[in-house]
Parts: sequence; C-alpha cells; structure tokens
Amino acid sequence: MVSNKDHVDLEKLFGTNHLTKELQKVRLKEIVSEIPLLKECTHEKYLSLWKYIEHKPEKFYKKQACYDIFQFLEDLKSNDIQSLLLILNEFNNYSFFALTSLEDINSLNFHDTKVPPNEYELITLLDTYFHPSYLRLTEATYSNLIFPLSCYQRIKRSAKLEGFDLFQRVEELKQTTKYNYLTSPYCNAIRNAIAHGKITYKPPSTTIYHDKNVSLDMNSRRIIDFFDEMLDICNGLSLGLRLFYFTNLDLLEKYGIKIPFPVVIEELKAELNAPGWEIKRCFESKTVDNRSQLLIISQNTFLDPLKLNFNVFRSAFLAEKYAPGYERYFFQLISKYSLLGWAAFNGTELKKQRTQNNTKTTDYSNVLEDNLIFFVPKLKVPKIFLKFSTLVSSFRIHVPLKIAEMKVALNPISLEIRDTMIHRNGFYSIVKGVVIVKVTQNSTLDDLIRENYELIIKNVIKSARKKQEK
Repeated sequence: MVSNKDHVDLEKLFGTNHLTKELQKVRLKEIVSEIPLLKECTHEKYLSLWKYIEHKPEKFYKKQACYDIFQFLEDLKSNDIQSLLLILNEFNNYSFFALTSLEDINSLNFHDTKVPPNEYELITLLDTYFHPSYLRLTEATYSNLIFPLSCYQRIKRSAKLEGFDLFQRVEELKQTTKYNYLTSPYCNAIRNAIAHGKITYKPPSTTIYHDKNVSLDMNSRRIIDFFDEMLDICNGLSLGLRLFYFTNLDLLEKYGIKIPFPVVIEELKAELNAPGWEIKRCFESKTVDNRSQLLIISQNTFLDPLKLNFNVFRSAFLAEKYAPGYERYFFQLISKYSLLGWAAFNGTELKKQRTQNNTKTTDYSNVLEDNLIFFVPKLKVPKIFLKFSTLVSSFRIHVPLKIAEMKVALNPISLEIRDTMIHRNGFYSIVKGVVIVKVTQNSTLDDLIRENYELIIKNVIKSARKKQEK
C-alpha cells in the first residue's frame, strides 16, 4: 500500500506562489474595482490586466474605444453569433502581430520623454523613435485591432474580405457615425511617407511628408500627438478584446475559438513572475526531431538551486495548463549569478500528470527530460543566507502592501505628479504642474480637489523643487 505522503496535489503545490499570493489578491481586487464588468467572471485569470491599471502608457487607454469594441462583440453574441464566430476566427490570424507589436511599443522607454525645445534634438527624437513607432503601430497593431469593427461593415454588405488592407479598413470605419473617431490619428500620406523615407524637415518645427504628388506640411510636434492618440486607441481596443475573451470563456470553448497566443502568454507571465524569477518572452518553435515546442526565456537572480527548481517546475506546470498542446516545453535560464542554464519538459507527460486526480511524487519526475535542470551558480553561499533571502523577499512584497493600505485609509485621494515646471516672474516663482488625481474614497472628484487643494499644491511644489535640484 502507498501512503498519502507519496502522492501530491499538483494544483495546491504549483497553482499558487505563497510569496506573491497577497500581492496578486490586492491587484485582482483593484482590477475589478476599476473594471466592474469583471465581477461577472467565474474565474480570476485576468491578472495580466493589471498593466491597464498601473503601467504607462497602457493605463492611458481610450475608454470609449475599449467600451465600443467590447459592446460590439457582446451585441454580435446576442444577435448574430455566426458573424461573431467568423470575425473571431479571422482575427486570430492577425492577433499575434497586433498584440506582440503593441506590447513591444508599450515597453519602449520614450513615452514619458519631454518634447525638446531644441530643433535638432526634436528631429532626432522623431527620426529615432516616433516615425518608426508610428509606422509599426499603424501597420502591425492599429490595422489589425480595427479589423473586427471594419470587417463587420463588409459582412453586412456581403462584400468579400480578400485584399482587405489597412486603407480599406479605415475607409469602412469612416463611413460609420459610431466608430469614425477611431480613424482620427491615421493619415495615409504620413504612413506612406514614413514607409518610403520621403520626409523633409524644414525649420522652424515643420515636417513635410511626401506621398506621390501630395506634400503634407505639419508642425513637427503634431506627429507626436498622432502617435499618442493612436497608441491610446490601440490600448483601448486591446483591453476591450481581452475583456470579451475573459468574460466569455464558456462561449469560446463551446465553439472552439482560441484565445490569442499573446493574451495567454501575458496571463502566464503575470501569474509566474515573482521575486527573483521573471518570464521574459515565449516563442513557438520546433525541435531538431520536429516536435512542437514552447520556448520560454526566463531570467532569475537565484543562488539557491531549490528555489530555482521550484520556479522552473511551477512554470512548466502552468505553461502546459495555460498553453497546452506542445510536445516539449523548453526553458532558457538566464542569470548574471550563474552560467547559462536550461531545462526541458515532456509536454505529453506534463498533461498526463496534471489531469490525474492523484499523482505519485516518483511519477512526476518523468516530466523532466533527462532528469536534469542545468543550473550552475557562480557563487556558493551558506544555507542560512539563502533562507534569510526568502524572508527579505517576503518583506519587500508585504511591507509596501501594508503601507499602501494605510495610505488609502488615511488619504482620501491618491496623487501622481506627471510633470512640473518652475520659473520666475519678477519677485515671484510660478509653478505649473500636471497631476493625476485618483479617488480612494466614495466622494466626488470636484469636492475632494477643493477639500485637498493644499495637499495637491504642496506635492507639486515638492516635486518641482526636486526636479530643479537635478
């Protein structure tokens, strides 16, 4: 007879990381608070939406775009299910490029860059960042995220979808009253000029975009507004699509509609990322013997093999659960504290062990190919310090959570100072500030600003002084 000690509940063992459990609980609560329709979900697998609450530029998404595409898909679900299925299946052909490109653009570090007053620096900024990013955003992301809305306009007319390119998709939306605003940041002449390198800079602060026989003169700062507006629209459309997927899992399963690969991977990363462990990218690939493989690039700061082993096994378990169907799951283990490591897991065996009600601990070792996780730390540290590092990691998560909880209880508003500028006017100093005010209590925003104007001014002055000192 085999005792219960020889068996393990994999969901209990790998389903939750107890270091990040409280942090994830707080984030899920705030996500639902900001997006109430998620209360209808029968699950809590939407942790990846945290970036639309906290991260820049995602949190500046256009709310109208988010609401419109979500409501559009919901209306189709109720009134025209066949068109919905056609659109979702077609969109899956474009979703990978749309969402991965959007993630890459959101992660660039120029979004909060202040527009330089110097003409040469402005031209360099446009040429290096804004023009290439506007072109990629237009071609890979915007073009594909507006596809569901523009596609339906064609379906209603029984028109064909062959050759349905970016220009035609935009034209379809321009013919509508409800979605016409989505086309405002798109300019075909600018797109063509950037793509063909036909741009001329003319002082002061003028950029000329050449497209065939047309030349468009524009203030150089205007393209930044175009880019920012399009990025906000794309983030809004992306969030609206994700909300539809997350709130309609039963429908998707019933009709065999796949959730886009980037959405699955972002949710996997949000679930797995923990102190000392981060999933950087995931790629579909093939092995030398032609097996399907999910390549997972991870980065860690571990010196303790036990901690690394737990995170690798947990990541393999959840990777197969979130993205099933691969014959092999391969991890690349990157760390400045160890040699380049790796681990490979058998996908068929992972699924078999996960779907069993009762798994023997001896059997679960079969999921790891060659029974090897290659991990060689460059330093050897006494075990007592390794245990202490776990305690430090716990403090780094839980102490800020308690401080944030106290701040919410004590302060009726939360302030984010976006920008400040200070200059002299005779004997006076003039301070200008851009502040995002977030309500933390059940009161109207106007009343809270009037009641706390001194606190707002104090924080703006403090931020302006720090900026001057730098």
